[in-house]
Amino acid sequence: MKYVLLSADGEISVFSVPNKVAYNLQKYCLEFCCNWLYQSPEAAKFRVQMGDTVGVCYDEKDFIDYLNQYICDEQSTLIATPVVVSCNGCLAYSQSKIKGLSIYSMESAYSLFHKHYMSV
Repeated sequence: MKYVLLSADGEISVFSVPNKVAYNLQKYCLEFCCNWLYQSPEAAKFRVQMGDTVGVCYDEKDFIDYLNQYICDEQSTLIATPVVVSCNGCLAYSQSKIKGLSIYSMESAYSLFHKHYMSV
């Protein structure tokens, strides 16, 4: 298990996830927020109809639930939340523990997805 930093709403949280997820964090996050949320029948509760458009509403804990229920046998867990970012950009959660961790903002993935797929 490895620690990773995740954010879907601006706050950063530390999670313990299986090694295969930590080493391929972007791949798993993109699969969750760009495919699974929109296509899986199990993800219907995350979909919101906005006129003619369907959007999704989720956070990093929903991603962890997805990993635990559908992807990995090893259970991912929350370690600390929120991780405070100080004014000079340093993370306040024990820097020795987070140095070199993978970080992923699902907001970025969502924006990337919509810029790429919704503009065609």
